[in-house]
Amino acid sequence: MKTRSDRKNYALKSLEIQYRQDDSNTFVSRRIINLKNDIQNKGYSICLERPALLWKYKCSKTAKLNKNSHLLIKRGHSLAYLFSNRKPVIYDQELIIGNMSSKRVAANYYPEGASFNIIEDIFRLSRRSVSLHLNATEKLKMVAIALITFRDSILFKALFRRKRIRNIWDILFAKKYIITEVAGVGHQIGDYESIIKFGLIRSD
Repeated sequence: MKTRSDRKNYALKSLEIQYRQDDSNTFVSRRIINLKNDIQNKGYSICLERPALLWKYKCSKTAKLNKNSHLLIKRGHSLAYLFSNRKPVIYDQELIIGNMSSKRVAANYYPEGASFNIIEDIFRLSRRSVSLHLNATEKLKMVAIALITFRDSILFKALFRRKRIRNIWDILFAKKYIITEVAGVGHQIGDYESIIKFGLIRSD
């Protein structure tokens, strides 16, 4: 006859539960451990799917028809095209479906942002302090995307204007900097457990 302890051990084994002494004495499923190991063991990379799709939309008939539309209308159409054509990725053992990029662990390339700056590291991506792994074909694709979307980047819009070209030398070879940080604070978030329990601001 099985004891209570035997039944408990059998239940844990059948549910593929592993007991971890180093994690606040909590039970963690083998599936979660496998997912964690898979993510942590994957190398970092860059996702080029998003900028490639946005460029395809920009060359489409819909984009040309909305050329003179309001910025938000154009943005809405481009996002609709992006979400309709982005390839879904479903990883083994995951129960929540969805992916932030086309690779397991990767940063998105934002042509409308400052991602163009990564091009200066194109020949030493694997030797950076946080190495990025792209094959030769992906590197050529990223350079092509960077060149054809450069006019859309915040770098081009901020500097390459007639009145601002004279300031480029001062920016590139400045001796002193004044750093202001406003929006960046919003990217810093506390631990999720406290946020779930107390929210972003604890009540008195």
